[in-house]
Amino acid sequence: MALDANGNLSIAGSLSQGSSRARKTAIAPVDHSDILQKVTALPVAHWSWKDAEEIRHIRPFAEDFHRIFNTGESERTIATLDASGVALAAIQALAHRTEALQERTDRLEAENAELRTRLEALAD
Repeated sequence: MALDANGNLSIAGSLSQGSSRARKTAIAPVDHSDILQKVTALPVAHWSWKDAEEIRHIRPFAEDFHRIFNTGESERTIATLDASGVALAAIQALAHRTEALQERTDRLEAENAELRTRLEALAD
């Protein structure tokens, strides 16, 4: 593990954060579609720290993240557990949307095949 003068922490291995249901309160489900809509409204930018301009990053700004999702302890930071939770909820919303679109496509293809069969029968 190494912590440099700029505050960058490097580790070899895993970072584990407590996430047991037993340690939590006020648990409520999220609206996946709402989270996805908020993610699409979240500005994400390339940027560099003022004291390390040669190193580029990509991430939303904490102020925007806090305003849109109202999570965390400060509007000047983004907790990794909040960012990963938002990402997982958005992925789940996309999975639900993809499944619904696939079901619709399957239904339309079956309908189309039936109409083609009926059209061919009329043509004979």
